Amino acid sequence: MKVTTFLLVIFFTILINPQSENRSKYFSLSLSGGTCLNNPVNYYFYGETEDEIINPGLQVNLGVGYGPFGILDLTEFSMALTAGYTKVSTSVIELEHYPSDAQLIIETFPILIWGRLQTDTKLSPFIELGVGASRLNFIERYSYGLKGTSFNYWAFAYASGAGLKYKISAEVEIALAVCSITNEKEHLEMNDRDRYAGIKIRNVVYVYYLRVDYNL
Repeated sequence: MKVTTFLLVIFFTILINPQSENRSKYFSLSLSGGTCLNNPVNYYFYGETEDEIINPGLQVNLGVGYGPFGILDLTEFSMALTAGYTKVSTSVIELEHYPSDAQLIIETFPILIWGRLQTDTKLSPFIELGVGASRLNFIERYSYGLKGTSFNYWAFAYASGAGLKYKISAEVEIALAVCSITNEKEHLEMNDRDRYAGIKIRNVVYVYYLRVDYNL
């Protein structure tokens, strides 16, 4: 909710600010890749405790942006629509008391609308906030004898991040940043007393990435 409110305030500021009309705006394409971390504290897995650490994983992201809009002197705001993929997993574990290997995999597919605030200098720090939806896949695999568990769902997602952006030329920019992407889903059931009971599932992925923007 706070992320959505922030984006609405920025958008309203752009509409009433005459500086926004004096700046050239353009569409841009972006490609980013990096590593991600995801260590939920409340999951259960068959492997031994010391082997259950989730290793850093892969992140890729594609996006389309538009801007910049002027807000104040030397300050710019741009928007982007992105679709991404993250994957983390445990190592393949050999079970001690069963002739089988095991592995846990967590994937997300976030689709987000971002707002980014930065300066109009060649090297600029920036902050970004995003809202949208994300699909989560939870996969528990065993090589022999044991039945694995898997589930997936779509849920509301929000994100925040910060980094440095550098303009190589009028067409090409690169950014180095870190962000967190959170998705939440609430599951409720009616009990025998005609009351709802349930749980809210929250998954957080921390992403460290390098992004390349090409201005059209």
